[in-house]
Amino acid sequence: MNGEESRLYNDALHKYGFPKTHPLTPSQFRTTLKLLRSALASPCQTVSSIWGPIVALQCTTAPLFHVPTDFDNFASSRALIQNEWSAIFDECVENQYFENIWRWMQFLHLLGLGRSKSSPASHRLTWGASTLVQKTLANLIFVCYRLPGHSICHWFSEAGGLGMLGQIWCFEAERPLSAAIPVLLPFEEEISSYLHFALISWSRDSYDANSGSPFQRNFGEQFMKVTKKTPQEVAFAGLAHVNRETAAIAERRTRKRFVYSLPVLQLLSRHEPIQHQLLAQHSIHIVTRALVRVLRPRRAIHDEMSEEAVTSVCSSFVDSLKSGDGISCVIRALEAGFLQGILVGFRPAHWEYYSLLSRYLPCYLVYLSVVRAAAKALKKIRKSRLEQRMERAGPIFEAWETFKQVLEERIELAGAKVHLKCGNTQCNRIDYTDHCLRYCLGCMGAAYCSAECQIYHWQHGGHREYCKDVQTRQKEQRKVKISTENLEYLQNCVVERDRIRRTFDVYNISYRTRSLTVEFDYTEFPLQIRAAEDVATNPAYTLVQVKVPCGKVARLLHIKYPMPRDLSDSMLN
Repeated sequence: MNGEESRLYNDALHKYGFPKTHPLTPSQFRTTLKLLRSALASPCQTVSSIWGPIVALQCTTAPLFHVPTDFDNFASSRALIQNEWSAIFDECVENQYFENIWRWMQFLHLLGLGRSKSSPASHRLTWGASTLVQKTLANLIFVCYRLPGHSICHWFSEAGGLGMLGQIWCFEAERPLSAAIPVLLPFEEEISSYLHFALISWSRDSYDANSGSPFQRNFGEQFMKVTKKTPQEVAFAGLAHVNRETAAIAERRTRKRFVYSLPVLQLLSRHEPIQHQLLAQHSIHIVTRALVRVLRPRRAIHDEMSEEAVTSVCSSFVDSLKSGDGISCVIRALEAGFLQGILVGFRPAHWEYYSLLSRYLPCYLVYLSVVRAAAKALKKIRKSRLEQRMERAGPIFEAWETFKQVLEERIELAGAKVHLKCGNTQCNRIDYTDHCLRYCLGCMGAAYCSAECQIYHWQHGGHREYCKDVQTRQKEQRKVKISTENLEYLQNCVVERDRIRRTFDVYNISYRTRSLTVEFDYTEFPLQIRAAEDVATNPAYTLVQVKVPCGKVARLLHIKYPMPRDLSDSMLN
Protein backbone atom coordinates (compact mmCIF):
# COMPACT_ATOMS: atom_id res chain seq x y z
CA MET A 1 0.00 0.00 0.00
CA ASN A 2 1.57 3.29 -1.07
CA GLY A 3 1.39 6.54 0.88
CA GLU A 4 -1.65 7.92 -0.93
CA GLU A 5 -3.57 4.66 -0.56
CA SER A 6 -2.70 4.52 3.11
CA ARG A 7 -3.92 8.07 3.70
CA LEU A 8 -7.26 7.47 1.97
CA TYR A 9 -7.66 4.16 3.78
CA ASN A 10 -7.10 5.71 7.21
CA ASP A 11 -9.29 8.73 6.45
CA ALA A 12 -12.16 6.45 5.49
CA LEU A 13 -11.68 4.33 8.59
CA HIS A 14 -11.66 7.36 10.86
CA LYS A 15 -14.69 9.04 9.27
CA TYR A 16 -16.98 6.04 9.66
CA GLY A 17 -15.89 4.82 13.07
CA PHE A 18 -13.71 1.84 12.24
CA PRO A 19 -10.96 1.41 14.87
CA LYS A 20 -7.43 1.85 13.56
CA THR A 21 -5.53 0.54 16.58
CA HIS A 22 -6.11 -3.22 16.14
CA PRO A 23 -6.03 -4.11 12.45
CA LEU A 24 -6.28 -7.69 11.29
CA THR A 25 -3.02 -9.34 10.33
CA PRO A 26 -2.83 -10.84 6.83
CA SER A 27 -3.20 -14.35 8.27
CA GLN A 28 -6.25 -13.34 10.33
CA PHE A 29 -7.77 -11.72 7.30
CA ARG A 30 -7.21 -14.82 5.14
CA THR A 31 -8.79 -17.00 7.81
CA THR A 32 -11.84 -14.75 8.07
CA LEU A 33 -12.16 -14.63 4.31
CA LYS A 34 -12.13 -18.43 4.15
CA LEU A 35 -14.94 -18.53 6.69
CA LEU A 36 -16.91 -16.10 4.59
CA ARG A 37 -16.39 -18.14 1.43
CA SER A 38 -17.33 -21.32 3.26
CA ALA A 39 -20.56 -19.79 4.53
CA LEU A 40 -21.46 -18.54 1.08
CA ALA A 41 -20.74 -21.89 -0.56
CA SER A 42 -22.69 -23.94 1.97
CA PRO A 43 -26.11 -25.01 0.68
CA CYS A 44 -27.62 -24.78 4.16
CA GLN A 45 -26.22 -21.43 5.11
CA THR A 46 -28.33 -18.81 6.89
CA VAL A 47 -28.31 -15.06 7.09
CA SER A 48 -26.36 -15.13 10.34
CA SER A 49 -23.76 -17.59 9.02
CA ILE A 50 -23.16 -15.38 6.00
CA TRP A 51 -23.03 -12.24 8.05
CA GLY A 52 -20.88 -13.54 10.89
CA PRO A 53 -17.56 -13.27 9.03
CA ILE A 54 -18.58 -9.88 7.66
CA VAL A 55 -19.17 -8.58 11.19
CA ALA A 56 -15.75 -9.93 12.13
CA LEU A 57 -14.21 -8.05 9.23
CA GLN A 58 -16.19 -4.94 10.13
CA CYS A 59 -13.86 -3.98 12.96
CA THR A 60 -10.94 -3.30 10.64
CA THR A 61 -12.14 -3.79 7.02
CA ALA A 62 -10.21 -5.79 4.45
CA PRO A 63 -6.73 -4.94 3.12
CA LEU A 64 -6.76 -3.08 -0.16
CA PHE A 65 -4.55 -5.56 -1.96
CA HIS A 66 -7.22 -8.28 -2.12
CA VAL A 67 -9.14 -8.53 -5.40
CA PRO A 68 -12.55 -10.25 -5.58
CA THR A 69 -12.67 -13.49 -7.52
CA ASP A 70 -15.32 -15.02 -9.73
CA PHE A 71 -15.89 -17.57 -7.00
CA ASP A 72 -16.79 -14.83 -4.53
CA ASN A 73 -19.39 -13.37 -6.85
CA PHE A 74 -20.80 -16.77 -7.82
CA ALA A 75 -21.05 -17.89 -4.21
CA SER A 76 -22.70 -14.63 -3.18
CA SER A 77 -25.31 -14.97 -5.90
CA ARG A 78 -25.96 -18.59 -5.00
CA ALA A 79 -26.33 -17.80 -1.32
CA LEU A 80 -28.71 -14.94 -1.95
CA ILE A 81 -30.88 -16.89 -4.38
CA GLN A 82 -31.33 -19.70 -1.87
CA ASN A 83 -32.75 -17.43 0.81
CA GLU A 84 -36.32 -16.37 1.33
CA TRP A 85 -36.25 -12.58 1.17
CA SER A 86 -39.00 -12.14 3.70
CA ALA A 87 -36.81 -14.02 6.20
CA ILE A 88 -33.86 -11.80 5.34
CA PHE A 89 -36.06 -8.77 5.88
CA ASP A 90 -37.00 -9.98 9.38
CA GLU A 91 -33.37 -10.74 10.18
CA CYS A 92 -32.37 -7.27 9.01
CA VAL A 93 -34.80 -5.56 11.35
CA GLU A 94 -33.94 -7.69 14.37
CA ASN A 95 -30.17 -8.09 14.05
CA GLN A 96 -29.00 -4.63 12.96
CA TYR A 97 -28.16 -5.94 9.53
CA PHE A 98 -28.49 -2.46 8.07
CA GLU A 99 -25.97 -0.97 10.45
CA ASN A 100 -23.28 -3.47 9.50
CA ILE A 101 -23.79 -3.38 5.76
CA TRP A 102 -24.21 0.37 5.86
CA ARG A 103 -20.86 1.08 7.51
CA TRP A 104 -19.13 -1.04 4.90
CA MET A 105 -20.86 0.81 2.08
CA GLN A 106 -19.89 4.18 3.52
CA PHE A 107 -16.25 3.19 3.83
CA LEU A 108 -16.05 1.68 0.36
CA HIS A 109 -17.86 4.59 -1.24
CA LEU A 110 -15.56 7.18 0.31
CA LEU A 111 -12.51 5.13 -0.63
CA GLY A 112 -13.74 4.66 -4.17
CA LEU A 113 -14.49 8.34 -4.71
CA GLY A 114 -11.11 9.35 -3.33
CA ARG A 115 -9.20 7.05 -5.66
CA SER A 116 -11.43 7.10 -8.72
CA LYS A 117 -9.34 9.62 -10.65
CA SER A 118 -5.98 7.94 -10.08
CA SER A 119 -6.95 4.27 -10.20
CA PRO A 120 -10.29 3.18 -11.71
CA ALA A 121 -9.64 -0.41 -10.66
CA SER A 122 -9.76 0.61 -7.01
CA HIS A 123 -13.46 1.32 -7.42
CA ARG A 124 -14.09 -2.40 -7.08
CA LEU A 125 -14.81 -3.70 -3.63
CA THR A 126 -11.96 -5.30 -1.80
CA TRP A 127 -13.38 -8.78 -1.32
CA GLY A 128 -16.29 -9.71 -3.54
CA ALA A 129 -19.01 -8.17 -1.39
CA SER A 130 -20.20 -6.04 -4.28
CA THR A 131 -22.69 -8.63 -5.46
CA LEU A 132 -23.74 -9.35 -1.90
CA VAL A 133 -24.47 -5.70 -1.18
CA GLN A 134 -26.11 -5.11 -4.52
CA LYS A 135 -28.49 -8.06 -4.57
CA THR A 136 -29.31 -7.83 -0.90
CA LEU A 137 -30.40 -4.22 -1.27
CA ALA A 138 -32.25 -4.96 -4.50
CA ASN A 139 -34.33 -7.69 -2.94
CA LEU A 140 -34.86 -5.85 0.32
CA ILE A 141 -36.27 -2.92 -1.59
CA PHE A 142 -38.31 -5.32 -3.70
CA VAL A 143 -39.78 -6.76 -0.50
CA CYS A 144 -40.64 -3.22 0.61
CA TYR A 145 -42.29 -2.67 -2.75
CA ARG A 146 -44.80 -5.39 -1.84
CA LEU A 147 -45.19 -4.51 1.82
CA PRO A 148 -48.10 -2.45 3.21
CA GLY A 149 -47.43 1.15 4.13
CA HIS A 150 -47.06 0.56 7.88
CA SER A 151 -44.32 -2.05 7.29
CA ILE A 152 -42.39 0.34 5.09
CA CYS A 153 -42.71 2.98 7.81
CA HIS A 154 -41.44 0.48 10.38
CA TRP A 155 -38.49 -0.38 8.19
CA PHE A 156 -37.57 3.26 7.72
CA SER A 157 -38.08 4.37 11.31
CA GLU A 158 -37.01 1.34 13.36
CA ALA A 159 -34.30 -0.18 11.16
CA GLY A 160 -32.72 3.02 9.86
CA GLY A 161 -33.95 2.46 6.33
CA LEU A 162 -34.44 6.13 5.47
CA GLY A 163 -30.87 7.03 6.35
CA MET A 164 -29.47 4.09 4.45
CA LEU A 165 -31.52 4.56 1.28
CA GLY A 166 -31.06 8.32 1.45
CA GLN A 167 -27.31 7.91 1.53
CA ILE A 168 -27.38 5.36 -1.29
CA TRP A 169 -29.47 7.83 -3.27
CA CYS A 170 -26.81 10.49 -2.69
CA PHE A 171 -24.00 8.03 -3.44
CA GLU A 172 -25.39 7.30 -6.87
CA ALA A 173 -25.44 11.02 -7.64
CA GLU A 174 -21.83 11.46 -6.52
CA ARG A 175 -20.17 8.63 -8.41
CA PRO A 176 -18.35 9.59 -11.63
CA LEU A 177 -20.13 9.15 -14.95
CA SER A 178 -16.99 8.04 -16.79
CA ALA A 179 -17.38 4.65 -18.46
CA ALA A 180 -13.76 3.88 -17.57
CA ILE A 181 -14.60 3.83 -13.86
CA PRO A 182 -16.46 0.74 -12.62
CA VAL A 183 -19.61 1.42 -10.65
CA LEU A 184 -19.04 1.15 -6.92
CA LEU A 185 -22.54 -0.11 -6.24
CA PRO A 186 -23.63 -1.58 -9.59
CA PHE A 187 -27.38 -1.39 -9.17
CA GLU A 188 -29.45 -3.43 -11.56
CA GLU A 189 -32.21 -2.00 -13.73
CA GLU A 190 -35.00 -1.95 -11.18
CA ILE A 191 -33.10 -0.89 -8.07
CA SER A 192 -33.25 2.85 -8.76
CA SER A 193 -37.00 2.55 -9.25
CA TYR A 194 -37.37 0.65 -5.98
CA LEU A 195 -35.23 3.19 -4.16
CA HIS A 196 -37.42 6.04 -5.33
CA PHE A 197 -40.59 4.07 -4.74
CA ALA A 198 -39.58 3.28 -1.16
CA LEU A 199 -38.78 6.92 -0.45
CA ILE A 200 -42.07 8.08 -1.94
CA SER A 201 -44.12 5.40 -0.16
CA TRP A 202 -42.60 6.18 3.20
CA SER A 203 -43.19 9.92 2.85
CA ARG A 204 -46.82 9.40 1.86
CA ASP A 205 -47.70 6.81 4.49
CA SER A 206 -45.84 8.34 7.44
CA TYR A 207 -47.20 10.90 9.85
CA ASP A 208 -45.55 13.41 12.09
CA ALA A 209 -46.17 12.25 15.65
CA ASN A 210 -45.97 15.81 17.01
CA SER A 211 -48.19 17.72 14.60
CA GLY A 212 -50.29 14.85 13.28
CA SER A 213 -49.87 16.18 9.75
CA PRO A 214 -48.65 14.06 6.84
CA PHE A 215 -44.91 13.67 7.16
CA GLN A 216 -44.35 14.31 3.48
CA ARG A 217 -44.62 18.02 4.20
CA ASN A 218 -41.47 17.76 6.31
CA PHE A 219 -39.82 15.13 4.14
CA GLY A 220 -37.01 17.40 2.97
CA GLU A 221 -36.10 18.46 6.50
CA GLN A 222 -36.16 14.87 7.79
CA PHE A 223 -34.17 13.68 4.78
CA MET A 224 -31.41 16.19 5.45
CA LYS A 225 -31.36 15.22 9.12
CA VAL A 226 -30.84 11.49 8.61
CA THR A 227 -28.47 11.80 5.66
CA LYS A 228 -26.54 14.72 7.21
CA LYS A 229 -26.63 16.59 3.92
CA THR A 230 -27.01 20.31 3.31
CA PRO A 231 -29.82 21.73 1.11
CA GLN A 232 -27.25 22.37 -1.60
CA GLU A 233 -26.05 18.75 -1.54
CA VAL A 234 -29.59 17.35 -1.57
CA ALA A 235 -30.56 19.60 -4.50
CA PHE A 236 -27.44 18.56 -6.39
CA ALA A 237 -28.20 14.86 -5.82
CA GLY A 238 -31.81 15.21 -6.95
CA LEU A 239 -30.91 17.00 -10.17
CA ALA A 240 -28.03 14.57 -10.79
CA HIS A 241 -30.52 11.70 -10.75
CA VAL A 242 -32.74 13.47 -13.28
CA ASN A 243 -29.72 14.16 -15.50
CA ARG A 244 -28.54 10.56 -15.30
CA GLU A 245 -31.86 9.10 -16.30
CA THR A 246 -32.38 11.70 -19.03
CA ALA A 247 -29.06 10.84 -20.65
CA ALA A 248 -30.42 7.53 -21.99
CA ILE A 249 -34.12 8.32 -21.99
CA ALA A 250 -34.87 6.46 -25.23
CA GLU A 251 -35.06 3.12 -23.43
CA ARG A 252 -38.32 2.32 -21.72
CA ARG A 253 -36.63 1.01 -18.57
CA THR A 254 -34.64 4.23 -18.27
CA ARG A 255 -37.81 6.31 -18.60
CA LYS A 256 -39.25 4.34 -15.72
CA ARG A 257 -36.35 5.32 -13.45
CA PHE A 258 -36.67 8.90 -14.67
CA VAL A 259 -40.38 9.00 -13.83
CA TYR A 260 -39.72 7.64 -10.35
CA SER A 261 -37.02 10.25 -9.72
CA LEU A 262 -39.37 13.19 -10.30
CA PRO A 263 -41.76 12.71 -7.32
CA VAL A 264 -38.78 12.42 -4.96
CA LEU A 265 -37.47 15.73 -6.26
CA GLN A 266 -40.91 17.26 -5.84
CA LEU A 267 -41.21 16.02 -2.24
CA LEU A 268 -37.79 17.39 -1.37
CA SER A 269 -38.61 20.75 -2.97
CA ARG A 270 -41.40 21.37 -0.46
CA HIS A 271 -38.70 22.23 2.04
CA GLU A 272 -37.97 25.88 1.19
CA PRO A 273 -34.16 25.80 1.61
CA ILE A 274 -33.98 22.85 -0.79
CA GLN A 275 -36.39 24.52 -3.21
CA HIS A 276 -34.25 27.65 -3.38
CA GLN A 277 -31.13 25.57 -3.96
CA LEU A 278 -32.93 23.72 -6.74
CA LEU A 279 -33.84 27.01 -8.39
CA ALA A 280 -30.26 28.24 -7.98
CA GLN A 281 -29.03 25.10 -9.74
CA HIS A 282 -31.41 25.65 -12.70
CA SER A 283 -33.86 22.89 -11.80
CA ILE A 284 -36.59 24.27 -14.08
CA HIS A 285 -34.32 24.14 -17.12
CA ILE A 286 -33.12 20.61 -16.29
CA VAL A 287 -36.55 19.14 -15.56
CA THR A 288 -38.18 20.80 -18.57
CA ARG A 289 -35.47 19.50 -20.89
CA ALA A 290 -36.02 16.06 -19.40
CA LEU A 291 -39.77 16.26 -20.09
CA VAL A 292 -39.20 17.28 -23.70
CA ARG A 293 -36.84 14.38 -24.15
CA VAL A 294 -39.04 11.76 -22.49
CA LEU A 295 -41.92 12.79 -24.75
CA ARG A 296 -39.85 12.96 -27.91
CA PRO A 297 -40.24 9.32 -29.07
CA ARG A 298 -43.69 9.00 -30.59
CA ARG A 299 -44.17 5.60 -28.97
CA ALA A 300 -43.71 7.18 -25.53
CA ILE A 301 -46.51 9.72 -25.75
CA HIS A 302 -49.39 7.48 -24.76
CA ASP A 303 -47.83 5.20 -22.15
CA GLU A 304 -48.42 5.38 -18.43
CA MET A 305 -44.89 6.49 -17.59
CA SER A 306 -45.15 9.56 -19.79
CA GLU A 307 -48.45 10.45 -18.11
CA GLU A 308 -46.71 10.35 -14.73
CA ALA A 309 -43.81 12.39 -16.08
CA VAL A 310 -46.16 15.11 -17.34
CA THR A 311 -47.95 15.28 -13.99
CA SER A 312 -44.72 15.47 -11.98
CA VAL A 313 -43.04 18.07 -14.19
CA CYS A 314 -46.11 20.33 -14.28
CA SER A 315 -46.53 20.08 -10.51
CA SER A 316 -42.84 20.86 -9.98
CA PHE A 317 -43.13 23.85 -12.28
CA VAL A 318 -46.10 25.26 -10.35
CA ASP A 319 -44.25 24.73 -7.05
CA SER A 320 -41.24 26.56 -8.46
CA LEU A 321 -43.43 29.47 -9.56
CA LYS A 322 -44.72 29.81 -6.03
CA SER A 323 -41.23 29.72 -4.51
CA GLY A 324 -39.14 31.78 -6.91
CA ASP A 325 -39.64 35.23 -8.38
CA GLY A 326 -41.88 33.79 -11.08
CA ILE A 327 -40.55 35.80 -14.02
CA SER A 328 -37.19 34.04 -14.30
CA CYS A 329 -38.89 30.68 -13.66
CA VAL A 330 -41.22 31.13 -16.62
CA ILE A 331 -38.40 32.34 -18.87
CA ARG A 332 -36.22 29.34 -17.96
CA ALA A 333 -39.07 26.95 -18.73
CA LEU A 334 -39.89 28.61 -22.06
CA GLU A 335 -36.23 28.66 -23.08
CA ALA A 336 -35.96 24.95 -22.26
CA GLY A 337 -38.90 24.12 -24.54
CA PHE A 338 -41.84 23.95 -22.16
CA LEU A 339 -44.43 25.03 -24.74
CA GLN A 340 -43.04 22.55 -27.28
CA GLY A 341 -43.25 19.84 -24.63
CA ILE A 342 -46.91 20.66 -23.99
CA LEU A 343 -47.76 20.29 -27.67
CA VAL A 344 -45.65 17.17 -28.25
CA GLY A 345 -47.17 15.40 -25.26
CA PHE A 346 -50.65 16.82 -25.79
CA ARG A 347 -53.54 14.63 -24.77
CA PRO A 348 -57.04 15.68 -23.69
CA ALA A 349 -56.44 13.87 -20.39
CA HIS A 350 -53.52 16.11 -19.44
CA TRP A 351 -55.41 18.49 -17.18
CA GLU A 352 -52.09 19.74 -15.81
CA TYR A 353 -51.60 21.45 -19.17
CA TYR A 354 -54.99 23.12 -18.87
CA SER A 355 -54.17 24.85 -15.58
CA LEU A 356 -50.83 26.03 -16.94
CA LEU A 357 -52.25 27.39 -20.19
CA SER A 358 -55.38 28.90 -18.69
CA ARG A 359 -54.15 30.15 -15.32
CA TYR A 360 -50.40 30.47 -14.79
CA LEU A 361 -48.62 31.22 -18.06
CA PRO A 362 -51.03 33.90 -19.42
CA CYS A 363 -50.64 35.96 -16.25
CA TYR A 364 -46.91 36.39 -16.88
CA LEU A 365 -47.40 37.73 -20.40
CA VAL A 366 -47.54 41.24 -18.90
CA TYR A 367 -43.72 41.22 -18.83
CA LEU A 368 -41.72 41.99 -21.96
CA SER A 369 -38.99 39.48 -21.09
CA VAL A 370 -41.57 36.67 -20.84
CA VAL A 371 -43.25 37.77 -24.08
CA ARG A 372 -39.88 37.58 -25.83
CA ALA A 373 -39.21 34.04 -24.63
CA ALA A 374 -42.76 32.94 -25.49
CA ALA A 375 -42.55 34.54 -28.94
CA LYS A 376 -39.35 32.64 -29.61
CA ALA A 377 -41.02 29.38 -28.55
CA LEU A 378 -44.09 30.11 -30.70
CA LYS A 379 -41.86 30.66 -33.71
CA LYS A 380 -40.26 27.24 -33.20
CA ILE A 381 -43.67 25.62 -32.77
CA ARG A 382 -44.91 27.02 -36.07
CA LYS A 383 -41.71 26.03 -37.81
CA SER A 384 -42.02 22.42 -36.64
CA ARG A 385 -45.82 22.33 -37.24
CA LEU A 386 -46.58 20.91 -33.81
CA GLU A 387 -50.03 22.51 -33.71
CA GLN A 388 -51.21 20.37 -36.61
CA ARG A 389 -50.76 17.25 -34.46
CA MET A 390 -53.04 18.45 -31.69
CA GLU A 391 -56.58 17.18 -31.34
CA ARG A 392 -58.71 20.19 -32.22
CA ALA A 393 -61.36 19.67 -29.59
CA GLY A 394 -61.79 19.92 -25.86
CA PRO A 395 -60.94 22.51 -23.21
CA ILE A 396 -57.15 22.06 -23.44
CA PHE A 397 -57.05 22.97 -27.12
CA GLU A 398 -59.31 25.95 -26.38
CA ALA A 399 -56.93 27.01 -23.58
CA TRP A 400 -54.00 26.80 -26.01
CA GLU A 401 -55.84 28.90 -28.59
CA THR A 402 -56.70 31.53 -25.96
CA PHE A 403 -53.12 31.60 -24.70
CA LYS A 404 -51.81 31.97 -28.25
CA GLN A 405 -54.25 34.81 -28.94
CA VAL A 406 -53.10 36.74 -25.85
CA LEU A 407 -49.46 36.09 -26.74
CA GLU A 408 -49.88 37.35 -30.31
CA GLU A 409 -51.55 40.52 -29.01
CA ARG A 410 -48.72 41.15 -26.54
CA ILE A 411 -46.16 40.52 -29.29
CA GLU A 412 -47.93 43.16 -31.38
CA LEU A 413 -47.82 45.60 -28.46
CA ALA A 414 -44.10 45.02 -28.03
CA GLY A 415 -43.38 45.73 -31.68
CA ALA A 416 -39.68 45.72 -32.48
CA LYS A 417 -38.85 45.36 -28.78
CA VAL A 418 -39.96 41.74 -28.89
CA HIS A 419 -36.56 40.89 -30.36
CA LEU A 420 -33.78 40.38 -27.85
CA LYS A 421 -30.93 42.86 -27.82
CA CYS A 422 -27.43 42.01 -26.68
CA GLY A 423 -26.91 43.23 -23.11
CA ASN A 424 -23.51 44.66 -23.99
CA THR A 425 -24.18 48.33 -24.78
CA GLN A 426 -21.11 48.38 -27.01
CA CYS A 427 -22.65 45.70 -29.24
CA ASN A 428 -26.47 46.05 -29.34
CA ARG A 429 -26.85 43.10 -31.69
CA ILE A 430 -30.53 42.22 -32.20
CA ASP A 431 -31.79 38.65 -32.23
CA TYR A 432 -33.88 38.03 -35.34
CA THR A 433 -33.13 34.29 -35.36
CA ASP A 434 -33.83 31.41 -33.02
CA HIS A 435 -30.32 30.83 -31.75
CA CYS A 436 -28.56 34.17 -31.78
CA LEU A 437 -28.66 35.34 -28.14
CA ARG A 438 -28.54 33.37 -24.91
CA TYR A 439 -29.74 34.44 -21.45
CA CYS A 440 -27.53 34.85 -18.40
CA LEU A 441 -28.32 31.74 -16.34
CA GLY A 442 -27.71 33.57 -13.08
CA CYS A 443 -30.56 36.08 -13.34
CA MET A 444 -32.27 35.51 -16.73
CA GLY A 445 -32.34 39.29 -16.96
CA ALA A 446 -29.85 39.86 -19.78
CA ALA A 447 -28.91 38.10 -23.01
CA TYR A 448 -25.69 38.07 -25.00
CA CYS A 449 -24.61 37.17 -28.49
CA SER A 450 -21.20 35.88 -27.41
CA ALA A 451 -19.08 35.02 -24.40
CA GLU A 452 -16.97 38.11 -25.04
CA CYS A 453 -19.99 40.42 -24.74
CA GLN A 454 -21.08 38.69 -21.55
CA ILE A 455 -17.64 39.08 -19.99
CA TYR A 456 -17.43 42.75 -21.02
CA HIS A 457 -20.88 43.55 -19.60
CA TRP A 458 -20.02 41.67 -16.41
CA GLN A 459 -16.79 43.57 -15.88
CA HIS A 460 -17.64 47.02 -17.26
CA GLY A 461 -21.40 47.25 -17.81
CA GLY A 462 -22.65 46.81 -14.25
CA HIS A 463 -24.21 43.38 -14.73
CA ARG A 464 -22.10 41.90 -11.95
CA GLU A 465 -23.94 43.93 -9.28
CA TYR A 466 -27.38 43.38 -10.81
CA CYS A 467 -26.95 39.63 -11.23
CA LYS A 468 -25.59 39.13 -7.72
CA ASP A 469 -28.42 41.23 -6.27
CA VAL A 470 -31.04 39.08 -8.04
CA GLN A 471 -29.45 35.85 -6.85
CA THR A 472 -29.08 37.16 -3.29
CA ARG A 473 -32.72 38.23 -3.17
CA GLN A 474 -33.82 34.83 -4.46
CA LYS A 475 -31.66 33.04 -1.91
CA GLU A 476 -32.94 35.18 0.96
CA GLN A 477 -36.53 34.89 -0.30
CA ARG A 478 -36.87 38.64 -0.81
CA LYS A 479 -38.75 40.35 -3.61
CA VAL A 480 -36.81 40.57 -6.84
CA LYS A 481 -36.95 43.98 -8.52
CA ILE A 482 -38.90 44.19 -11.75
CA SER A 483 -36.67 45.58 -14.48
CA THR A 484 -37.30 49.03 -15.92
CA GLU A 485 -37.93 47.50 -19.33
CA ASN A 486 -40.65 45.23 -17.95
CA LEU A 487 -42.24 48.09 -16.01
CA GLU A 488 -42.36 50.36 -19.06
CA TYR A 489 -43.93 47.63 -21.17
CA LEU A 490 -46.47 46.85 -18.47
CA GLN A 491 -47.55 50.46 -17.96
CA ASN A 492 -47.27 51.95 -21.43
CA CYS A 493 -48.45 48.97 -23.46
CA VAL A 494 -50.41 46.35 -21.55
CA VAL A 495 -52.24 48.48 -18.97
CA GLU A 496 -52.84 51.29 -21.45
CA ARG A 497 -54.33 48.89 -24.02
CA ASP A 498 -56.58 47.24 -21.44
CA ARG A 499 -57.62 50.61 -20.00
CA ILE A 500 -58.71 51.86 -23.40
CA ARG A 501 -60.40 48.57 -24.25
CA ARG A 502 -62.26 48.49 -20.94
CA THR A 503 -63.02 52.24 -20.77
CA PHE A 504 -66.69 51.59 -20.15
CA ASP A 505 -65.95 49.40 -17.13
CA VAL A 506 -63.43 51.86 -15.72
CA TYR A 507 -65.79 54.79 -16.31
CA ASN A 508 -68.70 53.13 -14.49
CA ILE A 509 -66.49 52.24 -11.57
CA SER A 510 -64.78 55.61 -11.30
CA TYR A 511 -67.78 57.86 -12.02
CA ARG A 512 -68.22 59.06 -8.47
CA THR A 513 -67.98 62.36 -6.61
CA ARG A 514 -64.79 60.95 -5.12
CA SER A 515 -62.29 58.95 -7.08
CA LEU A 516 -61.68 55.29 -6.41
CA THR A 517 -58.71 53.01 -6.65
CA VAL A 518 -59.48 50.91 -9.71
CA GLU A 519 -57.61 47.63 -9.55
CA PHE A 520 -56.36 45.89 -12.67
CA ASP A 521 -55.71 42.35 -11.44
CA TYR A 522 -53.34 40.49 -13.76
CA THR A 523 -52.80 37.66 -11.30
CA GLU A 524 -56.03 36.19 -12.65
CA PHE A 525 -56.87 35.29 -16.21
CA PRO A 526 -58.79 36.82 -17.82
CA LEU A 527 -58.08 40.28 -16.41
CA GLN A 528 -60.29 41.38 -13.52
CA ILE A 529 -61.16 45.07 -13.01
CA ARG A 530 -62.64 46.04 -9.67
CA ALA A 531 -62.92 49.05 -7.33
CA ALA A 532 -60.64 48.53 -4.36
CA GLU A 533 -61.44 51.39 -1.95
CA ASP A 534 -62.13 55.12 -1.60
CA VAL A 535 -59.04 57.27 -1.53
CA ALA A 536 -58.71 60.96 -0.65
CA THR A 537 -57.19 62.10 -3.93
CA ASN A 538 -58.05 64.80 -6.42
CA PRO A 539 -61.41 63.87 -8.05
CA ALA A 540 -59.91 64.69 -11.41
CA TYR A 541 -57.79 61.54 -11.27
CA THR A 542 -58.46 57.84 -10.97
CA LEU A 543 -55.74 55.93 -9.19
CA VAL A 544 -55.17 52.67 -11.05
CA GLN A 545 -53.71 49.92 -8.93
CA VAL A 546 -52.04 47.22 -11.04
CA LYS A 547 -51.67 43.81 -9.45
CA VAL A 548 -49.17 41.56 -11.24
CA PRO A 549 -47.84 38.05 -10.52
CA CYS A 550 -44.33 37.71 -9.18
CA GLY A 551 -43.77 34.25 -7.75
CA LYS A 552 -45.51 33.47 -4.48
CA VAL A 553 -46.44 37.13 -3.92
CA ALA A 554 -48.24 39.73 -6.03
CA ARG A 555 -46.71 43.13 -6.79
CA LEU A 556 -48.78 46.31 -6.63
CA LEU A 557 -48.08 49.26 -8.92
CA HIS A 558 -49.96 52.57 -8.89
CA ILE A 559 -50.68 54.80 -11.90
CA LYS A 560 -52.75 58.02 -12.04
CA TYR A 561 -55.11 58.52 -14.96
CA PRO A 562 -57.57 61.41 -15.61
CA MET A 563 -61.15 60.34 -15.07
CA PRO A 564 -63.16 59.98 -18.31
CA ARG A 565 -65.75 62.49 -17.05
CA ASP A 566 -63.09 65.15 -16.44
CA LEU A 567 -61.56 64.53 -19.85
CA SER A 568 -64.97 65.12 -21.45
CA ASP A 569 -65.55 68.33 -19.46
CA SER A 570 -62.15 69.75 -20.39
CA MET A 571 -62.75 68.97 -24.07
CA LEU A 572 -66.12 70.82 -23.99
CA ASN A 573 -64.56 73.82 -22.29
